[in-house]
Amino acid sequence: MTPEKRPSTPFNRDQIFQVLEYKKQVTILSPQHISLTLRKNVFIPDEGTFKLIEQSGKLIREHPTITVIADIGTGSGVIGITLAKQFPHKTVYAYDISTAALKLAKLNAQQNEVTNLSLFHNQRGEWIHKHSPSSIDLVIANPPFTDNREHASPTFAHNYPDYHLQPKQAIRTYDTYGTTPYKQIIRQARRFQVPFFLFRCNPFSLDKVIKQISSEELTITEIAAANEPYIFLFVRTK
Repeated sequence: MTPEKRPSTPFNRDQIFQVLEYKKQVTILSPQHISLTLRKNVFIPDEGTFKLIEQSGKLIREHPTITVIADIGTGSGVIGITLAKQFPHKTVYAYDISTAALKLAKLNAQQNEVTNLSLFHNQRGEWIHKHSPSSIDLVIANPPFTDNREHASPTFAHNYPDYHLQPKQAIRTYDTYGTTPYKQIIRQARRFQVPFFLFRCNPFSLDKVIKQISSEELTITEIAAANEPYIFLFVRTK
């Protein structure tokens, strides 16, 4: 059965938060023309999310050996679904610990008629499901980004005015330097022989994250948009 088409409005994050104050969900049109239903208990993508999708597409086109893509912490599913639509001959795995997020990602996949994406429910402390069915060529992650230092800073409320509307597990790293998610993702990825990673990184903890990644015997080959609020690290195995 073909999913029912829903009316979509252009993406405007501030308006989305306003609508979700009194509605359960809203359906919008993403910058990549994906019909995306959003709910307030699942991370609302921001401009950096869509820039990460752009960087991912560029990387996949430059490296045709990438055939299996992992979207870590998929949330609404926007990254994995967009890439699955753009690259229909690739296989996309999307992971999340949140049942609410996976239900929403499934809905979004259905309404965009995506068939080359599989969803996996992670357990606590798990980023890549241990029963993923094959090796993975590219890990894409927009992990939690606010460490304890930034959360305690006097500018936190100003920098993140919508914090109270977002799921905390998608925002906070609950560590001192914001490196724990990167360390865990990289180490769990080893069993799947992942050659490429694309991470979004918070400028506040960039130096510490780079140091952590380098200590894992990986090479950072590109730092994209280094002068913007959205920093992307392209990493590959040595």
